[in-house]
Amino acid sequence: MRLSRFVEWGLAISLLANLGLGCQALGGSVPLSLALTAVPAAIGIWLLARCRDPFQEAQILGQTSEILETIGDAFYALDRNGRFTYLNPKALTQLIKPPDQLLGRRFLEVFPEAAGSPLHVNCGDVMRDGKAREFVGVSPILKRWKSYLILPRPDGGILVHSRDVSAEKAAEQALLAERMKFGVVVEHVPIGLLFVEAPSGRVVLGNVPAKRLIGRSANDDPFPALVVWEAYDESGRAIEDQDHPLAITLATGEPAELVARYRRGDGTLAWMRVTTAPIHDMDSTVTGIVVALVDIDAERRSAEILRDGEARLRRAVEDAPHPIMVHADDGTVVHLSQAWTSATGYDRDDLGTIAGWTRRAYGAEAETVQRAIQSLHHLDGPVDEGEKTIRASDGSLRVWNFSSSPIGRDATGRRLIVTMAVDLTERKRAEARLLLLMREVDHRAKNVLTVVQSVLHLTRTDNPADFIAAVEGRLASMARAHTLLAANHWSGADLRSLIVDELAAYGGPGRMVIAGPPVAIAPEAAQAVAMNLHELATNAAKYGALSTVAGRVDVAWMVEPPDRGGCLTLDWVERGGPPVAAPEKIGFGSTVLRQTVETQLGGQLTLDWHPAGLMCRIAMPADCFSTSGVTLVPEGAVTVPAAADAAPGGRVLVVEDEALTALALEQVLMEAGFVVLGPVGRIEDALDILGSIRPDVAVLDVNLFGQDVYPVANRLVEMGVPFLFCSGYARLDGINDHLRRAPHLSKPVLADHLIATLNTLLGAGREDKAVA
Repeated sequence: MRLSRFVEWGLAISLLANLGLGCQALGGSVPLSLALTAVPAAIGIWLLARCRDPFQEAQILGQTSEILETIGDAFYALDRNGRFTYLNPKALTQLIKPPDQLLGRRFLEVFPEAAGSPLHVNCGDVMRDGKAREFVGVSPILKRWKSYLILPRPDGGILVHSRDVSAEKAAEQALLAERMKFGVVVEHVPIGLLFVEAPSGRVVLGNVPAKRLIGRSANDDPFPALVVWEAYDESGRAIEDQDHPLAITLATGEPAELVARYRRGDGTLAWMRVTTAPIHDMDSTVTGIVVALVDIDAERRSAEILRDGEARLRRAVEDAPHPIMVHADDGTVVHLSQAWTSATGYDRDDLGTIAGWTRRAYGAEAETVQRAIQSLHHLDGPVDEGEKTIRASDGSLRVWNFSSSPIGRDATGRRLIVTMAVDLTERKRAEARLLLLMREVDHRAKNVLTVVQSVLHLTRTDNPADFIAAVEGRLASMARAHTLLAANHWSGADLRSLIVDELAAYGGPGRMVIAGPPVAIAPEAAQAVAMNLHELATNAAKYGALSTVAGRVDVAWMVEPPDRGGCLTLDWVERGGPPVAAPEKIGFGSTVLRQTVETQLGGQLTLDWHPAGLMCRIAMPADCFSTSGVTLVPEGAVTVPAAADAAPGGRVLVVEDEALTALALEQVLMEAGFVVLGPVGRIEDALDILGSIRPDVAVLDVNLFGQDVYPVANRLVEMGVPFLFCSGYARLDGINDHLRRAPHLSKPVLADHLIATLNTLLGAGREDKAVA
């Protein structure tokens, strides 16, 4: 903007006058920036006034205008009425108004929001009393921090100089905030801090922890206390005055540190670390000392507790009943249980390091395992390492399952891992035995099914009823052999029990004599021997001695001495029956006898069809039997209930979860004249039937889809209904006395045996019950 000569002349005079008044008002001082801008402008105007040459006059006027136009701060002038008379470019930029909206107009007319602001008040005060004013405040127009200098003009107006100091103000506030933060940090750090002046030793600053530790504040001048502070070393010797850290640093200018038991402000002795560090100026002269007071009493007690804890850990590990190892990240085995060395056979000295352990236990895999163990120290929680095969000192292999977990650090800072092992060797062997047993069970089950298939194929008869009876009898014989083997954990079947079970249905006073030493038939031979006994008993019941009341059977066996072959010889002799003759054709029984004895068992069979009765000798080699560890079974035959007439219309509840078995039971019972309720295969269904119908008797399978049938049995006891158990279990465990009194028939059960038992339960002479 180019000013008129009149305006330029007045402005120069005003600048010079304002400069003088400003110096007087501000105590002889004026901002350097204002001086640097006002003086050149005033000099230019002065030169202009002296100049008489028109060309020079124009040149000076242009230079003065350029100075004011390019000044970096805002300048504007107001007359005595508050009207704008001049604004430099910076002022126009800040006020965001064009010149034609400002020049000649009153300040409050353009900026009414400034009314009552510090800027407005100070401008009015300068116009009234002619005294310059300087202040810092927020611009009512721009809302930013401004530094204002308001100078009076000779004509009653004012000159306003303003500079944006928002950045300086923000920096000042940030510095103040940092100082406050630093003060808060110093005051609240958990250690005592003192700033000591050197060389006087005067304490100029101290925080609250320092006051607490020393027992006095910085204003109390704790320097003498720091120099003569009561302290004792590890042995209890008092620390000399010249040995205190502050005294050392004051004397030498070097840092110093002392750990000792100091007398705290509360009178107690506590371990503390006192450290002093000098503060140097540019000439490396010590001008101050920083004193740090750290109460380490709790730390020292924690260290003692840690040492005690490590001792307890060592005792706990060494006495643990399981293999336990504590090892550090440097490869050292810190603690080792006695169980670990006992199980492996290695000495504790052999296992001082992880390398020593892996080299002995893992052989060629030692390095791989050692790296895996080292990686455990980077864990932040427990880990199951799984199963590993280790080698014991005697060369035997054992299977251990390892799990590890970090347990912190020891007193030296080493990271510790505890590794626990579970010896799975015996369990693995048991699992192998179980697997072998499962394979054997599978093998035996398939063999049984094959034998059943063979029985079905080889049984010949034109009468279906005879066919069913023959097959049932042979299967029942096999089942009894299996029951005996299961009772003896498949170690063998007692020969006397096999004979008694087969002849029980035909027993009676004087009808049979059984004699012989304790002998157990091998599991592999038990089924064949049982089948042979069944065929002999069936033949005797149909055609031989047991087919008449006067007939009898003598069964005797003996074990030959080793020098005579050591065989088991069994003699079957029938007497008192009808005359006997050799059969015209070889039947199923004879075929089974010869095939099983001579081919399967590797023995000898002799059949003598003597008219007085059949005589049969079976000789079995030593691998078919055992005489050691066999308990003598008391003599006496087990008899079955005598057959009784069925009670037509009697209602039988059948609870059986195997569909085919349930259908067979239903058919047998219906053919015997019973009314069948069910069959049902679930406990809930059986209880539902009992809730609406009262049966006369019940047949209960014990296991129904994994659940015991006992709730149904207990309900029958409450109702007074008799029942029997029909199960594949050899015996029933965990039942009460009421249930134990119920008959227990082992599957497979003969139809006649089942009917006879049910009729016995119903009671001889009991009145028939009509169907509800």
